[in-house]
Order: sequence, then C-alpha cells, then structure tokens
Amino acid sequence: MIQDEWSHSPELCNDKFNNKMNKLTFKTNIKCVGCVARVTTPLDETAGINQWSVDLENPDKLLTVMTEELDAGQIIEAVNNSGYNAEVYAVQATV
Repeated sequence: MIQDEWSHSPELCNDKFNNKMNKLTFKTNIKCVGCVARVTTPLDETAGINQWSVDLENPDKLLTVMTEELDAGQIIEAVNNSGYNAEVYAVQATV
C-alpha cells in the first residue's frame, strides 16, 4: 500500500509559540516514495523547517512546509539541491 501523503516533523518541540507560522506550498516533481526519500534528509536538515509533507496523490505533487523563519527561496534551494524542482503554489500566514 502506498501512503498518499508523507509528513515529517524534524522540530517536534518548538518553544517559539509566539511567532507567526507560515505555510508554504510548492508544486514539485517529487513523484514517488523514492523521491520523498531523496528529499527527506535535506529538508529535515534545513534549519527553520518545523514540519513538511508531500501529497503524492495531488497531480501537482504538492510539498507543504511549515516554518517561522524561512522564505520560499530557501525551501526551493533545498529541493533543488536534492535533484528536484519546486515552484511556489501558495503562501499562507497562520498564528
């Protein structure tokens, strides 16, 4: 059975509760669990990412990142360094 969405939370304990969390969503070419495996370490090691997930069922293969610190360019760079492409799909500020 293939999991439809892969989610990772490298920073499970976050003491920055007063900061605004941003939800950044990207269209990607991350197509399968093997692709997810290739981006896992680079995304997990990117300081400032609180949580990320890839929706493999969505035709746009959406990568969603929760962060307080990073901008879209820094996420795109981490994905590109893994050999994949990402372009901004949506940005939403949350509390």
